[in-house]
Amino acid sequence: MASKISDIWVHTTVLIENDWGERGTGFFVSAPLPYDEGQSRVLIVTNKHVLNKDPKLRDQAEWVNLGLNVKSNGETMGKHLQYPVKCDNGRPAWHGHPDADVDVLAIDATYLVHQVAGLSFMHAVYGAFANAEVMKRSRITFGDEIVVVGYPLGLKQGLTNYPLVRQGMLATSP
Repeated sequence: MASKISDIWVHTTVLIENDWGERGTGFFVSAPLPYDEGQSRVLIVTNKHVLNKDPKLRDQAEWVNLGLNVKSNGETMGKHLQYPVKCDNGRPAWHGHPDADVDVLAIDATYLVHQVAGLSFMHAVYGAFANAEVMKRSRITFGDEIVVVGYPLGLKQGLTNYPLVRQGMLATSP
């Protein structure tokens, strides 16, 4: 039986393919809007290198191909959808962490989740992510069990776009 944690994360996960055919993993995350209390955006949070390792090429990216799951007639099937990562004015439609050494970026997917009929997904809440302080306070260290969710080498489950889930142990201290 799958753990509740891995079950939730399986449904927040999205396969991402960039302009250059490279694949990676993203997660649907709900984040509150700082200027509109009670409102939130749905983001796809991924790594900068998933869009492209080279910052200049990353800025040139036009789209990502998303591997989503859609329910139709009681059956879940994988669907691929091209999603723009450029605004109409040519500026990137994503925001990367301002520190060049932090490999995280977010793409606004609010429009996507409201427009794709039958989209099968969940979103994590921003507060569910552990930072260095939480990890230290929780004493997360080598030897602790972990669950890894994603698309190694672009692999996915069957005819859907569900990710692979693996369990293991931390080999080193975070």
